[in-house]
Amino acid sequence: MPAILRRLPVPSKPVYLTVQGATVRIKPHQIPVWVSLTPRELPEWDPKAPKFLALLDTAHNHYFALQQRHLQEWGGIWAQGSRPLGHIAVNRRRIPLLEADLWIHPNVPGQLVPSGQAPFRLFLKDGLAVYPDDGSNHPRLLLVGLRAILDNQLHLAVSGWRRAVTLRTRRWWWFWD
Repeated sequence: MPAILRRLPVPSKPVYLTVQGATVRIKPHQIPVWVSLTPRELPEWDPKAPKFLALLDTAHNHYFALQQRHLQEWGGIWAQGSRPLGHIAVNRRRIPLLEADLWIHPNVPGQLVPSGQAPFRLFLKDGLAVYPDDGSNHPRLLLVGLRAILDNQLHLAVSGWRRAVTLRTRRWWWFWD
């Protein structure tokens, strides 16, 4: 699968999307992607794993971050069996890391909706960061960070002219679309 995201639009005004029955506001200039979580030991994609929204955020320097409530509400049964991997320090707070793999769902080219094609698995070497729900220092939405892109050897292209993002596997990095 060479193309994971194809001409995914970057909104210039707020966009409202429905995730697991809840309305989620995407701010201008944010890159929304559809993702799922599964246990690392699962050998392949399970279509029963729920889809939810995350933001592709190259300024986030971990693999994947979310709030505890997102893990419980959106992570489904996959979140319950996640093995602890340790902690990271964020502003002098210990944030737990859980073992899981992240799946990015391909989009319909030029649209913010999933295409229905099989998702692409991202290996999260150090796991995902789970922030507490205490109202402090946590991401508003789930974040896919730069380490997930780099460690999985993906090619991310952002076109300012098209206001679109393309994410591809290493093998096909030279094609834009």
